[in-house]
Amino acid sequence: VSQGGCTSWSSVRTVLASEKPMNNVTPFEPGPGGKSIRVFPNPVAQTLSVRYTHPTATGLSINIYDASGTRYGSAIRLSQHGQLFYADIPVNDLPPGHYFVQLANGPQEQVGRFVKQ
Repeated sequence: VSQGGCTSWSSVRTVLASEKPMNNVTPFEPGPGGKSIRVFPNPVAQTLSVRYTHPTATGLSINIYDASGTRYGSAIRLSQHGQLFYADIPVNDLPPGHYFVQLANGPQEQVGRFVKQ
């Protein structure tokens, strides 16, 4: 990237293809083997998109918790296309605040955060 006479280099980034624009993507630290959960947009008003890539996982689901640890609704099963797991979750009924998305893949767990407007 060159701007104002300065040149800078960035590290390699992985981009997942999506049918929807991926504005305000919030990446989370990769878990074991470089796998990570992604939620967007963040903050969210209507629909939260969740993406997770894993080469060998099957039948994954997530739970949503508020900041006090209260779970909202039941587990949400992620759809799968190859190694990509995904869901678009309506969150318009959630009260505004901070929330956590928990994904369990056997003994491994990934947790991400989002803000509901």
